[in-house]
Amino acid sequence: MPPRCRALAALLSPSPGVPAQWNYNKEFRASPEFRARSFAREGSPPDAECISYTHDRDYEAVSGVQRPAPHLASSAWCPPPPAEYDGFVGLEGRWAGHPRRRPAP
Repeated sequence: MPPRCRALAALLSPSPGVPAQWNYNKEFRASPEFRARSFAREGSPPDAECISYTHDRDYEAVSGVQRPAPHLASSAWCPPPPAEYDGFVGLEGRWAGHPRRRPAP
């Protein structure tokens, strides 16, 4: 499994070896565990099979095609700015104006 896929699965998995559960749980997302999660800095762009046009800020750069639902670009969040790989090309998404945003090269 490519790194970004592993990172997302690890964040959403209840314990090692248990598959990620892709859902939206407001109580869990408000928990200290969810709020304290972090991403390691990515070493390279993700494989095209692991990107999502709803979540990935670099969807266009990695896939080579336009996002099927352009209105979702403003809420794209992955990777968070501190986890951007060198040479990252992507949208600001929900990180626009965020204080943790890495400065542009």
